[in-house]
Amino acid sequence: MIRKTLLVISLVLLAGTMGLWVRSYWVNDTLAWRVDDREVGISSGGGGVSLGFWHHLPRTMPPGIYHFADDRSDGGGSLLSFFRVEKSTSPTGLFLMIIFPFWLPAAVLAGVSCWLARPLLRDLHRRRHDLCVGCGYDLRGNVSGVCPECGGPVGDRSPDADRCA
Repeated sequence: MIRKTLLVISLVLLAGTMGLWVRSYWVNDTLAWRVDDREVGISSGGGGVSLGFWHHLPRTMPPGIYHFADDRSDGGGSLLSFFRVEKSTSPTGLFLMIIFPFWLPAAVLAGVSCWLARPLLRDLHRRRHDLCVGCGYDLRGNVSGVCPECGGPVGDRSPDADRCA
């Protein structure tokens, strides 16, 4: 049950990431949190994502959560670019930004989704082809209700389970 829940969560996150990836080519989005002298922000645009961390900034905006959206993306992320880190120190504070393309989290989420779905698809295949769910043994013609290979219960059988090979 946990695997199915995690699979649904990973697929929802994958769909959201793909949607934001496509949106980033038309709109730059920025979401920032500011508390005291620290600010953390995430921004998307041009097929990429940037995470920014600022410390000791002047207090020009009150603490809170801010969202900014520009009309059009100015580009910046390409399909083959990997992440980069930009650091700077200025009289106003310290700045660190991590930039990476949207395809990177999309690929990771797709891999996680495939890894979580594999056992579920294997069990479905075994049930449809009248194989033991536990070990994959061919159960056609089995009338005992127990798998001779692993000793597991046969369980739900398809209507044509006793057909000849």
